[in-house]
Amino acid sequence: YKGSHNGHYYYLANNTDTWTNASQNCVNVGGYLTAIGNLAENNFINSLINSSVWIGFNDLVTEGTFVWTNGEPVSYTNWHPGEPNNQGNEDYTEMYATGLWNDLPASSSLPYILEIDNFIPSSSLLWSTGDTTASITVSPNQNTTYYVTQPNNGVSCTDSITVTVN
Repeated sequence: YKGSHNGHYYYLANNTDTWTNASQNCVNVGGYLTAIGNLAENNFINSLINSSVWIGFNDLVTEGTFVWTNGEPVSYTNWHPGEPNNQGNEDYTEMYATGLWNDLPASSSLPYILEIDNFIPSSSLLWSTGDTTASITVSPNQNTTYYVTQPNNGVSCTDSITVTVN
């Protein structure tokens, strides 16, 4: 978990993956690759990273017409000069550590930013497990999925548990 901005919650992946896999991983936990609607949000996302990351901007359907994976209208872009250039069939977008954007091909592998709407961290339930404390947080978007964060000496690991109620 890296922070929140305007009611959206952001997580930085600990691993690298292709854009397609990263996008599916985000959907699997009730979110999406981040969509950026204005300069303030771009600056916020940029403050979370220190290397290039995938964002949810792509032109898979129509070459040259970029869209956000979550369907948000395109109201802002921050392309690096000369980009997008589709050099080598580049349909996916990375954000550089500078905050500028670049298009990349499907074969590239990067960390990524997961964005979740309406996640309410304040609804956490805490329990004690030996010397550590773990938290469970319910996401209203996935009301049967609990996100578990286990802190360990200043580093935490987040996972999800799906509960089916009969």
